Amino acid sequence: MSRSALSSVTAFRKLRLAWPVLFPLAIVLLLEPAAAVVLAADGLPVVAVLLAAAGWGAWPVRRFGFDQRPPIQQFVISLVLGLFLLGIAALGLGVTGWLGAATAWGLIIAGGVAGAACLLSSQDPAARSPTLNSVPAEPPVPPAIRFAIAGLMTIPLFVMLTGATLPPGVIWPGEANGYDVLEYHLQSAREHFDAGRIAFLAHNVYAAFPQQMEIFYLLLMHLVGGSHAAAISAQLLHAAFGGLFVLALVAYAPTSRVRWCAAALAAATPWVAYLGCLAYVENALLFYAAVAAGEIVRAWRDPRRNMQAGLAGLCGGLAGATKLTALGLVAAPLGALLLADFSQPLSRRLRSTGLFVAAVLLALSPWLIRSTVQTGNPIYPFAYSWLGGRAWSQEQAEQWARGHAATDAEKGVLPRVAAAAREIFLGRVGDLPSVPGASLFGLAPVALLLGVALRWEGGATRRLALWAVLMIVVWLAATHFPGRFLVPLIIPAAVVWGEWSGAASAGARRFAPIVTLVLVAAGAAVALLSATSAYSAWQRRTGLPVLMLIGRQDVFVENHPLNSVLPPDANVRLIGDAAVFYVDRKITYHTVFNRDPWIEFGRTASPAECVAWLRREGVTHVVFNWLEIARLRRTYGFPERVSREWVDSLIAAGLVRVAPPPELASSLQSTEILSVSPGK
Repeated sequence: MSRSALSSVTAFRKLRLAWPVLFPLAIVLLLEPAAAVVLAADGLPVVAVLLAAAGWGAWPVRRFGFDQRPPIQQFVISLVLGLFLLGIAALGLGVTGWLGAATAWGLIIAGGVAGAACLLSSQDPAARSPTLNSVPAEPPVPPAIRFAIAGLMTIPLFVMLTGATLPPGVIWPGEANGYDVLEYHLQSAREHFDAGRIAFLAHNVYAAFPQQMEIFYLLLMHLVGGSHAAAISAQLLHAAFGGLFVLALVAYAPTSRVRWCAAALAAATPWVAYLGCLAYVENALLFYAAVAAGEIVRAWRDPRRNMQAGLAGLCGGLAGATKLTALGLVAAPLGALLLADFSQPLSRRLRSTGLFVAAVLLALSPWLIRSTVQTGNPIYPFAYSWLGGRAWSQEQAEQWARGHAATDAEKGVLPRVAAAAREIFLGRVGDLPSVPGASLFGLAPVALLLGVALRWEGGATRRLALWAVLMIVVWLAATHFPGRFLVPLIIPAAVVWGEWSGAASAGARRFAPIVTLVLVAAGAAVALLSATSAYSAWQRRTGLPVLMLIGRQDVFVENHPLNSVLPPDANVRLIGDAAVFYVDRKITYHTVFNRDPWIEFGRTASPAECVAWLRREGVTHVVFNWLEIARLRRTYGFPERVSREWVDSLIAAGLVRVAPPPELASSLQSTEILSVSPGK
């Protein structure tokens, strides 16, 4: 066969392997052409960032010997290493005030050039040595079932892509319509973008957390030239990490059957599509954690495991830098399991575990250094009693602890276990009622229990099941049980399920693909029902069809009530409201855990002195969001000083109530706007 013919056959085979993704994507684009336009425009910066990251990581892959792995693993590892390096570069430029459009594009171009150079100089793939993924052939998943799974995957992919092309704040009711995105995931990046520097934000405690994902949201803002213009791209980046998470599972699966069953279960778990619609961080956490798990499994099977342990630790640290809870749910349990591998001598276990811990700290170190420099506390705002911290107090530390603790009714072992069971197995999806098995999380525990029960004798199965148990214990002991904190459970569930499907008895092997298909169908149904419920809730509340808003974040800026009422040169102090991403005025706001200096001043000052304080600071308007104040007072606590009686006294002292236009009265009915007259 000629070289050109051989190349054509190779290309066809690669395309055939990609059809499970290409087929659902084509269906999605046919069903919603508007999403296709937005994907093409807002998706290009996302592709640029990911390809640049792969380029940045290409040379380290070769330097550390990972180029002996299968190509798909090389790509995944190059992404991990490249995202680490690209994140450090962007952070360094950001804190020094050098991150801008030119330097952002410089980082992208440098990554592209490095990747191209590495690719052109790479060795013949046939020369690579055998890998640990080499296993005896086994019967693949039947073509009819593969086709059915790919067709069903159209549904969660449609939900994720259409949701990600909607402006932030439209979905989901269960996430307060992405409140956290508008408060800090995108808002903190917006403030850094506007300031031209990554600085300490004394009014937003969440911005001081490690921001391994938000740094790329900031990078996207510089690439496209605006914070609001990058909102859809940021959501698409998070959605892309959902796909990369599934790709990581595929990369480490030893056989076609395991690959199909594990990846299909993970991709169909509704949490992936549900969270992928938002500019959150969980899908990136899943990606890093999946690579960490894959490397840990390799380390268990390979006595020369130092390199695997180091890479797993780096991924565990990156997961923790993406969301701090991952340190307890991913990094710590995997490190403990590495140390407890009694099939290896103690000296080898200590060495590999030491490398794992060192790599975790390496991944976290840029963020720990940034926090130390900016706040005086590397883990700000935690451990305030011992480490202190800028613009924080013991009172705030106690409020934070109360706000992130279990309720009195959930304290104690049995109440905690009952609460966990309700959250995992009976969780609600949007406005849907609680139905057994219809939880967003339902697929993961079902698959985990089935896989462990049917394949308990496997060493990897036992250890992954123990990881899941440790994860649930940490979640119960150290959090207030939000379901999405436990999304890493999807990884051991999917891997255990895949291991069982590929290593069970001949009869069970025929059964596994069918059960996988049923679970995928259940996940697709939940994703569709949750999207339908959320879209209906939006239309009932606003009267606008959701899909008309695809790619229209500008509508939310132009029609934000405060932007319509307040003059362009207003200097506004917001009380209660912290979801301010769309407010296009000069504003001062504080999260519920941060202290507003004006309110603190008002504890002992007279109303006239409070008005004088506003005038000295150049404030032109004060806005009270009474609905949000009431919610925060009910949940996390809010200063009792802020009351309607206090506002009346401020009006008597010189503030003037602003009446909104009649057409905006309904949208501002819980909001009170006061103007600050210049005074004498």
